[in-house]
Amino acid sequence: MADPPKQTFSRFSALPTELRLQIWRLSCTPRVVTVSWDIKAENYRVHFTTQPAILQVSSESRAEALSRVYTCFWTSHPVYFAPDLDTLYIARNRYIGYSDPVRNVAHNLRFAPDFVRSLAIDHVSPLERKEWETYSKWSLFKSFPQLEEAYLVLGGLERDNYIETEKKREGHGQKQTIELREPPIDSRRSADKELEDFVESWIYDLAVNSGWDDNLKLDDEVKTNKFLWTILHARRGDQWKNLWKCREAHVVTYGSEFEWWSSERSSELGWVDVPDGTIYRTRNGVRYYRRVPQGPTAAVAPLQS
Repeated sequence: MADPPKQTFSRFSALPTELRLQIWRLSCTPRVVTVSWDIKAENYRVHFTTQPAILQVSSESRAEALSRVYTCFWTSHPVYFAPDLDTLYIARNRYIGYSDPVRNVAHNLRFAPDFVRSLAIDHVSPLERKEWETYSKWSLFKSFPQLEEAYLVLGGLERDNYIETEKKREGHGQKQTIELREPPIDSRRSADKELEDFVESWIYDLAVNSGWDDNLKLDDEVKTNKFLWTILHARRGDQWKNLWKCREAHVVTYGSEFEWWSSERSSELGWVDVPDGTIYRTRNGVRYYRRVPQGPTAAVAPLQS
């Protein structure tokens, strides 16, 4: 009778070095590192996930991991950040909002802000927004010039810092696991309301002009779409470069583990730059136009179901 297959691979160390290192690289998984401002301590507080497991497997795996990660802040315990995998989430303080410390967060990192590829910030309701927050948020985005993804978080982890309720909340200031997932269909609001909120969010939260035409009517097909996608055109100097993929996320539970809803679609929405300074998208034979104002702009377009 043949021996049953082994459940473990015992000859990993016999593999070529290049192959072992490639396996260690592939074992790294994306994480979300959350940063908030603590009013009482007058310092940043880092809310982190479990450290990458490969840091603790062997000296070889640790060396490979350390070649790809950086420590974020000057904390008593190192919090590692992998720029090509991880998202930096800067949570809003409910009392002071996004204020001066947020504008300066990039200057307090232990690595160059250019390394950050993915950034998350909280959506702020117009009823709660402080007068300085629009400028603070836009300054924050400008301080990370190589961003490729931006998350606008609905129902985020606002910190009040007064203090007992936060200390009782499991996982606060310690280890947190954040998972990005698509929302169930029955949890979504109507497309009309979703579109209205997103346009408002990007105009106020990021100080950009969407160029949305209020007279433009959405057809029935658009109203049944599951998700909406927002594209932020990042302007560098006199050249338009890159599209920031903007995902919608929503925190649905508190505790040591957080469940996030996220919607993601390709940035190829069919928007076309035309010489007269407008951008348009063809839908069912009809061109929907958006003006391109001076400076950054956000173009909001409904997706196909």
